[in-house]
Amino acid sequence: MKLPSQAATREDAFHDTFLRVCGDWLAQTPCPVLACGMLGSAQGWQPAAYLPCPVTLEGLAKQLTPVIHQQQTMLHIIPGVIKEGEMPEVMRGEETQIFGAISMEPSLQNAIHQGMPVLIGLPGTHAKWAVVENNIWRAGHHYRFPNLYDGRVI
Repeated sequence: MKLPSQAATREDAFHDTFLRVCGDWLAQTPCPVLACGMLGSAQGWQPAAYLPCPVTLEGLAKQLTPVIHQQQTMLHIIPGVIKEGEMPEVMRGEETQIFGAISMEPSLQNAIHQGMPVLIGLPGTHAKWAVVENNIWRAGHHYRFPNLYDGRVI
């Protein structure tokens, strides 16, 4: 989606686009809005922090970044996750997919409740893997596979 070029500021452009896409729906069904991913990057609507790994879902929820426009909270951005090290690993958006998958998939929930580690893969051109144990995101790994799509090599 392209931001409107006539907006006075980048923040106005994000706000205008948000209202164009979601405004009618939110007017009919007011509800809190959560966002994740690059919307929280330095190039996004509002920079959101990276939280150090290991992190819990509750830890992410406690560090939401409010997006305020004209003194009104529009939405909250979920922070990214960083695993510090010689080659830092970051995720911005994938952490939300990972915890979402766990909340929706009974076999993952059962494994975690039994204390088993769960390995979750997110294939793509920048494949990412995460280890979740006891509802704690412990480690992440990022690999560049330009020919890996939908879990198969082409």
